[in-house]
Amino acid sequence: MYAFREIPAQSKLNHFFTPLSMAFITSISFLLGAVCSAIAGYSGIWVSVRANLRVAAAAKKCYNDAIVICFRGGAFAAIINVALAIFGISFLYLCFEFYFYTQGATSPPIEEIPVLLVGFSFGASFVAMFAQLGGGIYTKAADVGADLIGKVEVGIPEDDARNPAVIADLVGDNVGDCAGQCADLFESISAEILSAMILGGVLAESNGLGFEAKSGFILFPLLVHSLDLIVSTIGVLVVKTKPGLPSLKPNYGELEDPLDILKRGYYLSLGLAIVGLFFICKTFLNVEKYPNAYWCFFGCSCIGVVVSFCVVMITQYYTDYHYGPVQSIAHSS
Repeated sequence: MYAFREIPAQSKLNHFFTPLSMAFITSISFLLGAVCSAIAGYSGIWVSVRANLRVAAAAKKCYNDAIVICFRGGAFAAIINVALAIFGISFLYLCFEFYFYTQGATSPPIEEIPVLLVGFSFGASFVAMFAQLGGGIYTKAADVGADLIGKVEVGIPEDDARNPAVIADLVGDNVGDCAGQCADLFESISAEILSAMILGGVLAESNGLGFEAKSGFILFPLLVHSLDLIVSTIGVLVVKTKPGLPSLKPNYGELEDPLDILKRGYYLSLGLAIVGLFFICKTFLNVEKYPNAYWCFFGCSCIGVVVSFCVVMITQYYTDYHYGPVQSIAHSS
């Protein structure tokens, strides 16, 4: 389809590519996005099946060990996910920029590069769809078999290892929830980065900014997600029970709420993110033509951080049994 598509006359890519070469480039980026999405999904299921076993063993002896192993296992898969998205898009971006320089372009049209990378996002979506639908259909069919045939007709308890449909259900859960979720997250991050890069390039070009300013606006989404990796890693390292608190119930009294443990790392990550966002905005979005514009971008970033915090708090209020809404539902039941 791309081979028969006309490149717009006003596009600067006319000097560097033909419709056939554009089709080839889009196919290559599609393939790279699909491969990275498949790796992201496989890494998720690879980590989960190994971490689950270790968490179950750790839960027998130490509450803190179970929390730390569980959380760091999920964080490992998430970091691989984000890193693959950053690597794939950065690699393609650098390849195009190098190609422009080899063609002798004194002012390369870098604002057009994100448009060339849309195939990466479509490839990621393609693989994520199969991971989600395949795992979801498989686990639902097996779940119905386990519940109806095993529990209702034969009398085997639910989630009993004697029922082979239970094993199939767990396999489907791993594929749909672990691999499918990782591939879906990779697809979402890739589309989000590319759309922001396109908007940044259009914004810089429409305001007549120079090469360095354009680079800052285009690369800003990649820098934000690189910051995510740093602050999230630091936040993961502080997710543990408080010193001196009991490790195993019932021998040592009450255990600390796991959500309180996770929120400590979340709060630290939010604080570090705000500090890091200020320096990224000041470095990459600070242009001479609009000297105070980076404060506006930083303000928008802070609003996004605050909104994400509010979503977590509101969700906890309406779903946690410590608060009124869930308690009223339980009382009514």
